[in-house]
Amino acid sequence: VFTQPLQPAAAEEGDTVQLSCHVQGSQPIRIQWLKAGREIRASDRCTFSFANGVALLELAAITKSDSGEYVCKASNAAGTDTCKSKVTAVFTRNLPDLEVNENDTVKLICEVSKPNAEVTWFKGDEEVPDGARFEHISDGRKRILLIHNAHPEDAGKYTCKLPSSSTTGKLTVHGKRVTLVADQEVNEGQEIIFNCEVNKEGAKEKWYKNDEAIFDSAKYIIVHKDLVYTLRIRDAQLKDQATYTISLSNKRGEHVKSFAALTVLGK
Repeated sequence: VFTQPLQPAAAEEGDTVQLSCHVQGSQPIRIQWLKAGREIRASDRCTFSFANGVALLELAAITKSDSGEYVCKASNAAGTDTCKSKVTAVFTRNLPDLEVNENDTVKLICEVSKPNAEVTWFKGDEEVPDGARFEHISDGRKRILLIHNAHPEDAGKYTCKLPSSSTTGKLTVHGKRVTLVADQEVNEGQEIIFNCEVNKEGAKEKWYKNDEAIFDSAKYIIVHKDLVYTLRIRDAQLKDQATYTISLSNKRGEHVKSFAALTVLGK
């Protein structure tokens, strides 16, 4: 009789796994180990022991072929009893925390120890289905959740689950951000600087005074450096008083505008 049965085991490839159970009964007791219905033979990687009522199977340097169901069979004059356990995959690379911008494609990646391991994806307590903007990918030992065209509401904790373990990462989605300095009030003759800062590279800008396009010139200096777009207006005059607009667009077809009003005070 097994007084303490085998417990499930999870390990990475290359690890050593020990399966043990406690057996009670009249001697002599014969212990056999089986996998997939076949008796396991001792080898350099596989050793057995049975002492003080404890049956032990040790598997060294395990590979994916070692995964599966193991059976310990104990026999004596009174009869035969068995108990079972599974050696399963675990995560060898956990999900990271990610920060992305709205409309980005998100790639959440973890790795498992078995290429054929099946996983389930969750956001919070809700399962994430495969379809629409969410795509499940198995690539060797990698398990990937793709989120296309990320929305702010996609932010949260995502979990990839195996039957015996799980890994969780936090996703932060930054909304579109275009910051134009506040409305300005200046005196005649001063220089005006409008700065527009964005959170993503690749946008092309156009500046407007009211509805009229502005181009780089001696009067208007247009500069783009990193994530900052700047319009400098030299020698402010009363006629420069207007609403100034920056229009930004990118190759993905995204388009956004921001406005600031300029007031020029006479001398």
